[in-house]
Amino acid sequence: LRRVTTNEGSDSSPAWSPDGKRLTYVSGIEPDLIWYQTRHLAVISAEGGTPSILTRDLDRNVAAPRWDQPGEGIYFQVEDSAEDHLAWIDPGSRKIERLLEGPLSVSGYDVGPGGIVASRIARIDRPAEIHVGKGKEVERVTYVNDEFLESVQIAEVENVTFESPDGTEVEGFITY
Repeated sequence: LRRVTTNEGSDSSPAWSPDGKRLTYVSGIEPDLIWYQTRHLAVISAEGGTPSILTRDLDRNVAAPRWDQPGEGIYFQVEDSAEDHLAWIDPGSRKIERLLEGPLSVSGYDVGPGGIVASRIARIDRPAEIHVGKGKEVERVTYVNDEFLESVQIAEVENVTFESPDGTEVEGFITY
């Protein structure tokens, strides 16, 4: 075994590039903040060296990075306002594209040939089901909970923003 990172914080979720020359991983670069630090996406040579922190300007936690097949970009999950989105980043330009976003939670995914993504997506009013597609175009392929959901009344849930007593803006959910 050879250590390739020297970060004082935690590093996790390593994933090899298709050519085996680089690793992408999740890095906590502010260990003094412990649980309050933002987890960032990083890339480092498989030989070690100085990592490139790709999401330093993103004020959201990332998770589960995976290289695309040509090794030109990285898929990853982004935690945002009680939602978990699926995104892709070009390591050179650091441009992030959110592929699956909105009032949903991607809790797992895998990338197949040609960039086809299989993902587990839940919504506030619907348990997770498997979806398959490319980019922003996905199609639900499992219907495990449909019969049960037709037999129950689901509360209407709305994501709202309001001002707290101290004047700060807060996001939350209202159930009807």
